[in-house]
Amino acid sequence: MAMVHSFLFAPFSDPARQEQLAAVENAFRAEAATPTTLLLGNLGAIGAPPVDAVILQPGRIALLVLVPQSGHLRVPALAYGAWRLNDQPIPSFGEADNPFAFYQHHKDSLLAWLSAQLNLAPTALPPLAGLVVLLAPVTYGSEVENQLSSQAAAHDFQLVNDLRQLPRRLRQLPPTSGAPTEAALEAWSTRLAAQQAMAEPEFYADDEEPSYGFWEQKARQLWQWLGAADVPADPPYGTAADPRQLEALRQELQRELQQQQQAAHAREATREQELVQLRQQLAQTPTYQQAAQQERAELEETLRVARAESAARNQELDARIQQLGQLIEQLRTQAAAPVVALPPSLAVSPAIPAQPKPIRKAVSTASPRPAHVHLRLTRVAFVVGVLLCLGLGGWAVVRLSKHYLATRKPKREQITRVARPAQNDPMQGYSDAATLTSQALDSTMEQDERQDEPLVVPDQDEPVVVHDSELIMQVTSDSAAKASEREEEAPAPDSIPQ
Repeated sequence: MAMVHSFLFAPFSDPARQEQLAAVENAFRAEAATPTTLLLGNLGAIGAPPVDAVILQPGRIALLVLVPQSGHLRVPALAYGAWRLNDQPIPSFGEADNPFAFYQHHKDSLLAWLSAQLNLAPTALPPLAGLVVLLAPVTYGSEVENQLSSQAAAHDFQLVNDLRQLPRRLRQLPPTSGAPTEAALEAWSTRLAAQQAMAEPEFYADDEEPSYGFWEQKARQLWQWLGAADVPADPPYGTAADPRQLEALRQELQRELQQQQQAAHAREATREQELVQLRQQLAQTPTYQQAAQQERAELEETLRVARAESAARNQELDARIQQLGQLIEQLRTQAAAPVVALPPSLAVSPAIPAQPKPIRKAVSTASPRPAHVHLRLTRVAFVVGVLLCLGLGGWAVVRLSKHYLATRKPKREQITRVARPAQNDPMQGYSDAATLTSQALDSTMEQDERQDEPLVVPDQDEPVVVHDSELIMQVTSDSAAKASEREEEAPAPDSIPQ
């Protein structure tokens, strides 16, 4: 017969699980080829809730989760959430939601406890397998297999729906050549048996009569007189189960004490971490202050530089405004001086208002040009304009009727009479001079806005820089005079052949 050592550390609160554990033991005893097996039931030394059963064989360790129910099993999620058996959640797993979560929660603590009991390192023990034992018949939902295959941590976790398959499933686990060995299992089973024997209640020998007190003896005599002396001492009438209940209570109190100690250690560790963080923050506070002071100094330096630049720009603008005021005063002085009357041909010429445009264009250029080039270009432009006007006039004369050609002489005399008063009127010269002065002022202001660039006339001659507004006025006056002379020298419209 197979060597199966079974030890129950405390009675189950659920009789169905107690019966299922006995069925597991019988299944291993029925196997002839079963190696030395150590079955530990209701193991509460590793934490609450207690583990239903642990099976140890040479090179194999398995944690059993007993579910004394049958029906249709559905697993919505393997790692979290309750499993449903016959559309009802499976209860009694403590803080864990389902058997897989229970197995994951107790896995490390069970290996640590076994290594301490066997005097082995945790790395020397084989991998811990998890087996959920159900009562037949059991059917699985379509999602169960997918859930088991999708979780990487479920490679050593199985569902067993028949107790007769449990020994075979355990043999299919990959064995290891290390611990626990058969000798280690035998030695541990011997120690466990001795511990349980010491915890059994002591019975008196037949030849020994215990010493009772007076009232206790009277009570026993009354018990015998009532005919209850033949009641067996087995549970629930006797007191044989009291030591086990006391042991279970002791273990429960010990677990609670361990949990409280662990909670206290956790709180102490958390407090230590908080103290370390506070020390680090206190150590870093001067660094923060230095960084803030440095940032404040940089900001003040930036503001100081900005104020200095703003003051410099304001001074530069004030200087330019003063220069502009002086230039305006000079222009006003020049405008108040007597101005030479312009010829009548200049007064009626339509090309005079367009003369300041070359000056504005020349201001925007980059390289200086000579003044006489500007005068030459102005004269050429004026002559070209006069010739263009004459050509247009000739074309108009040809197109007009003979009646219009017969009356052109009186019209010319009328135009001459209109032009002569303008020549004799000194205010006309002042108005023209004022116009030229305002145009020169605009040109000077544009020149100041473009950072005092020199006045330039585009040409291919040698560069000459013009900085004086008086020279601008002189150039304008010379251009107007030369244009008037060329207009007088130009042939009159009467000479155009009909």
